[in-house]
Amino acid sequence: MAEYARFICREWHGSAPSDGACRWLDIPHDIPLLNERWRAAGGAGLPDAEWEQIARDGYQYAAIVQDGVIVAIAAAWKRSAGEWELAAVSTREGYRRQGHAAKVCAFVTAYILGEGRHATCTTRLDNRGMIATALKLRYERLPDTDDCPREGELGAL
Repeated sequence: MAEYARFICREWHGSAPSDGACRWLDIPHDIPLLNERWRAAGGAGLPDAEWEQIARDGYQYAAIVQDGVIVAIAAAWKRSAGEWELAAVSTREGYRRQGHAAKVCAFVTAYILGEGRHATCTTRLDNRGMIATALKLRYERLPDTDDCPREGELGAL
């Protein structure tokens, strides 16, 4: 059994959130927000220079920010010329199961496809929430992940 599920989205089947809830984070301006989010998730904040290097390495973060904190985040990782990865998706405790991850993932996916790239997503097979979000956004499973649950097989999340 594969440890990871891989997905691809070649065309957009919806619309990007237009309610203004999602926005791109600005490096270096939003580094304090990013560090607060990483600490809240149990990690450590990073020095400004590391965040700036992450941005140079092709990561661009989008988030939903409420009351001065990131409640959901996702990144576009410009990993190759033709495919950019939907990556680093997470939702803060207390805000889960409210559609925030789907909204920020839709925002990033629409951006990737709008730039003429395919959107890819890789997640662990036990990450039922991310698998459900990818399927909701009409990502397709790649053939090497036939053991990944299909839409409708996940049960209640």
